[in-house]
Amino acid sequence: MKGQNDLAVLLGGALGGSCRAGLGMIFSGPLATTLVNVSGSFLLAWLTFGLFASQRLRNSVTLGLGTGMLGAFTTYATFAATGWQLLNSRPWLGVAFLGLNLGGGLAGAGLGCWLARFFREERP
Repeated sequence: MKGQNDLAVLLGGALGGSCRAGLGMIFSGPLATTLVNVSGSFLLAWLTFGLFASQRLRNSVTLGLGTGMLGAFTTYATFAATGWQLLNSRPWLGVAFLGLNLGGGLAGAGLGCWLARFFREERP
């Protein structure tokens, strides 16, 4: 089982990293990082409170999609480095970038959670 979980995280990580790189080719700089982090927050919350909460999936699938794919897709290191760079070069843009990523990530996660519960008919 452990080997299967490790393989799922590895394959999910390769997929998520590839998607992240592809998005980086379409969008550049802070915009790419923001899109990745907000959409990744939404997807992880939606999967966690929707698909994963049903407990119908094997643990390896949950780990592969959540930890592997979305863990590699979202990018805290790039977020931190870009935020630091912008704060030093253009402080107003750095504050906007950090606020948009943090606020957008929380909003995306909240929306994902709400949609998952809505479709599971657990209306708040």
